Amino acid sequence: MLSKIHELANLDRFGVQPPEAYLYTSRSKCYNADGIDDYEDFASTIQAMTTIGLSQQEIDDIFKVLAAILWLGNIQFVENNDGNAAIADESVPTYVAYLLDVDGASVNKVSPSHNHLTIGSYVSYH
Repeated sequence: MLSKIHELANLDRFGVQPPEAYLYTSRSKCYNADGIDDYEDFASTIQAMTTIGLSQQEIDDIFKVLAAILWLGNIQFVENNDGNAAIADESVPTYVAYLLDVDGASVNKVSPSHNHLTIGSYVSYH
């Protein structure tokens, strides 16, 4: 099924992997649902995008953003030698930067180097 979807949209251009490859989509371990035809739904989505007048570039940009979101979910943090947060695998934000057509340092800058407010706590990374 996924190979047919890849073929339909040429998703390999965006580094799209099977759902098992992403933290966001793999936690449930549910990759198929009875009565749902992913290929048909995906083809309908592409058709709807075309019907409303989206250009191929706009459709590609949507898939780039969606792929970047999936890849951002795979960023893992570790403690570096200074006791601060560091990105465990630099290839992930580098690839996200490529997808979003931004400088890789920009993605790294917004990841662990700013203060983050989370529910119930305040975390500061330097």
